[in-house]
Amino acid sequence: MAVISIFLSGLFYLYSINSNAVKGYQIRCVEKKLAQEEEKNEQLRIREAELNSLYRLKQESERMNMSELREVVYIEESGPIALK
Repeated sequence: MAVISIFLSGLFYLYSINSNAVKGYQIRCVEKKLAQEEEKNEQLRIREAELNSLYRLKQESERMNMSELREVVYIEESGPIALK
């Protein structure tokens, strides 16, 4: 009876150790994926800042043959459509 309980205790111990090792590996994989996603997120933030920079917007407006606005004209409508 003692031999069987020692054997079962040993099996339970091996199962516990293996389970912990597998969970540790899974955690490392998830942490690695998280680090990759954080790096990708940082690169996207940098790219967003580049695309939104005033210098870039000015270049793109020149490339598209846009001109600067000299005077703002507002259209005032007093018909029923304006009241909706």
